[in-house]
Amino acid sequence: MHAPQIRDEEGIQRPLIPFDHQRDIWGAWDAGGSVLIVKARQTGISTGIMAAVAHDLAHGKSTLVISRKQDVAQHLAGICKTLYETAIYEGKPRVIRSNLQELVVQGGARVIVETASQSAGRGYTVQRLVLDEFAHMPWQDQIWTSAMPTAAKHGNVCVLSTPNG
Repeated sequence: MHAPQIRDEEGIQRPLIPFDHQRDIWGAWDAGGSVLIVKARQTGISTGIMAAVAHDLAHGKSTLVISRKQDVAQHLAGICKTLYETAIYEGKPRVIRSNLQELVVQGGARVIVETASQSAGRGYTVQRLVLDEFAHMPWQDQIWTSAMPTAAKHGNVCVLSTPNG
């Protein structure tokens, strides 16, 4: 993924300049397969992942994000929405629905954000699956079982978390 151009608060076009670790994560994300990230807090990892999710949305890929708490899930949805709306991509699909749980663009690609539950992720088909703070989620086994089939045959799974234990 190349760093996109964004419009800042004044409407000025600027490049989104990632930290080296964010760029490394984007490379792993683009390479396909699964990505496991054990992280410290406040390092920009979640923002970097949501930038990748917004980029994928602009290119027709759907993502399911499952987080352990509702306020965190909604915060991640807000980051994705802001990054998508400020990103400049040629032919970027128009947003047709946006709320605290879903961002849908013209053409049908979407980002779905859910809170951890025993059936989280069940019933979706997406190209990307993000499990945020997975080490701290209740019902890890049930979430893994219900969410893993949501990633399409050649989809990506990103598990990220601060350590637990």
